[in-house]
Amino acid sequence: MFIFHADDYGINIQQSKRILACREDGCLNSVSIIPNGEQLPETMELLDDGCLKGIHLNFCEGKALSEPGSVPLLTDEKGVFNRSFVNLLICSFTHPKELEAQVAEECYLQMRRILSFMPEGYKLRIDSHRHYHMIPGVTKGIVRAIDRIGVPVEYYRLPIEDFGLYIKEPRLWKNISPLSVVKAMILKACLIIDKPLLKRKGLYDKSLKYIGVIFTDRMFYSNIAPLIRRIKRTKSYQGRDVEIQFHPGAIYDGEYLLDDTFKDWFASYNRKGEATALLRLKTSSMI
Repeated sequence: MFIFHADDYGINIQQSKRILACREDGCLNSVSIIPNGEQLPETMELLDDGCLKGIHLNFCEGKALSEPGSVPLLTDEKGVFNRSFVNLLICSFTHPKELEAQVAEECYLQMRRILSFMPEGYKLRIDSHRHYHMIPGVTKGIVRAIDRIGVPVEYYRLPIEDFGLYIKEPRLWKNISPLSVVKAMILKACLIIDKPLLKRKGLYDKSLKYIGVIFTDRMFYSNIAPLIRRIKRTKSYQGRDVEIQFHPGAIYDGEYLLDDTFKDWFASYNRKGEATALLRLKTSSMI
C-alpha cells in the first residue's frame, strides 16, 4: 500500500483546504498536523474519519506551547522557536540532559493538544517538522513524552531513503539537489545514534519504507512516478507499505503563518507542483 502523505496540515484554514483538495480530487490519504497553529480547532473540523492523522511535532516554527522561558534551548525569551536543526544537533552533545527534558515537556504539550481532537482509541502517528525528531537529543525527549502520555504508538517516521531506487533511475539524477543528498546522509547518521533507543522502546519497527527527503520541495509527478514504478517491480518492497511525503499546502500573502521567516518557502510554486502530482497520480494506472 502507498501512503500518500501531506506534512504541515493545520497551519491555517486556507492552507488546510488546499491540502484536502488533494484528498478529494487526488490520492492523498494521510496528513500530519502541526500542533501549535492558532487555527487548529477550525482545521481539525475539516478532516474526515478515513484520513490517517499524525502529529507533526514542531520545534522550529512559531510559538511553543510551553510557557515562555521554560524551554530556553528551544525558544527565545518570548517563547518563539528559534533553533536550527544544526543548533539542536550540537546541543544534543553539549547539553544532552537539558535538551531532552525541555523537548519532553514541549512534546507532551503538543501531543496532548492534538489528542484533544482525536477519537477514543486513537494511536499515535509521530513525525516532525523538518525532521527534527531525528536529532538524538530531541529523539530522547520525544520518547520520554510518549512514555508520559501513555498512548500506544502506531507509526513513527524514520525518514531514511533507499538510495538504490535512485541509482537505478539515472534519468532522475539531474533533478536531485546535492543539499538534499547531504540532508539524507545526516538523517542516516542520526539514526545510527537513535536506533538502540528506538529499538528498545519498540518504535524502530513501527516505521515504513519512505520517500521524501531526496526530492524535498521537488515531489513532482515526473520525479515520483518513475520511483513508484520501480518500487512495484522491486522484490524487497513487495507486501510493504511505503510512505511518500509531500508538501502540497501553499500559504499566500495575507494568510496566517507560524513564522514569517519561512514565508517564501510556504509560498513556493513547487508546493502547487506537489499538489498537482497527487492529483495526477490518482488518475494514473500506477496506484
